[in-house]
Amino acid sequence: MPGKHCNYAPSSAHRWLACPGCVKLAASLPAGESSEYAREGTAAHALGEDILDNTGFIKDTYSGVKVTDEMRKAVNVYVDYVRGVVNENVDGRHLDLEVRGEIYFDEVRVYGTADACVVEDWGTLEVIDYKHGQGKVVEVEDNPQLMLYALMAYQRYTDREISDVKITVVQPRAPHKAGPVRSCTYTLEDLTDWYDTFKNAVRMCETQSDLYIPGRHCHWCRGADQHACPALQEQTQELAKAEFSTIGTLEREDIKRILDAEKVIVNYIKKLKERVAEEGLEIDGWKPVQGYGHRKWNDKDAVIKKLKGRKFKASEIYEKKLISPSKAIEKFGEPYRQFIEDLSTRKPTRMLLVPTDAGDKKAKDEF
Repeated sequence: MPGKHCNYAPSSAHRWLACPGCVKLAASLPAGESSEYAREGTAAHALGEDILDNTGFIKDTYSGVKVTDEMRKAVNVYVDYVRGVVNENVDGRHLDLEVRGEIYFDEVRVYGTADACVVEDWGTLEVIDYKHGQGKVVEVEDNPQLMLYALMAYQRYTDREISDVKITVVQPRAPHKAGPVRSCTYTLEDLTDWYDTFKNAVRMCETQSDLYIPGRHCHWCRGADQHACPALQEQTQELAKAEFSTIGTLEREDIKRILDAEKVIVNYIKKLKERVAEEGLEIDGWKPVQGYGHRKWNDKDAVIKKLKGRKFKASEIYEKKLISPSKAIEKFGEPYRQFIEDLSTRKPTRMLLVPTDAGDKKAKDEF
């Protein structure tokens, strides 16, 4: 049965679970350009797929992005984990890559592609998701994107008599106390509960598309990026009117409201400044200027050759220094954390205020 094609992407499920208005708003706006990080992530996924396909043909470049040693090292963590799961001595275990699935909530079709699925007869279905990003740590527990993939995969493999579903995140470039590979297992009853959660959310999005609920989920929202969200505009105006000279008299509810809005508003202003600069709009008291990154050598080998040709000594053109404790932990991994911490110190600085939760609210708390 054909269904409505809406912008219910699994990767943005945490957003449309929390904000009913974001789906229709995003669908009405032009798609932004793919970022450098997104292109790098796409290339890393393609590299992992080629390695696991065992075709023997691995490219040096994917979609214009060069494969670096760092990318290979990260992708191999994912590859080794998948191969390890598949090679366990379990009868009837099978690996599928780039598993495209779909699911209907009433008449609304939601679809997406899981990086890998390992399925066994009368056993566990494992959905594995590779995350190449390092800017934000992805938690696996009650992860809406992976739960959607799990629901889609379960429907795809109904003939295998699945007993439970395991979701796994592999994120080698973002340090996590649990390591680069993190998993959670859910019962079929849990899947049913999640189906109901998504179904209720989709109904809300379809029937209350004018209801906008700002929050941390606004990050990367197309409506927020393009300054089209009325709730964010209103919230920004309200905060701009705050009498910050009376901070000492603010009630706790007011303080919480302002603190909760900080990240969303800061990102909103950042995107607004980028838009004004790119379009060259004339704003009194502001002007666009060309920004520049750090200066980098065009060709390091050629530079070294020319400098040596001019009789520069190696000690003059090279720097050698000990890596920082933080980089050492990142490089050598959690097994060496205590060893490194015993050899280093970390002086306390000023007091900081941070959120009590590590990320977005769990989806089930929204409904």
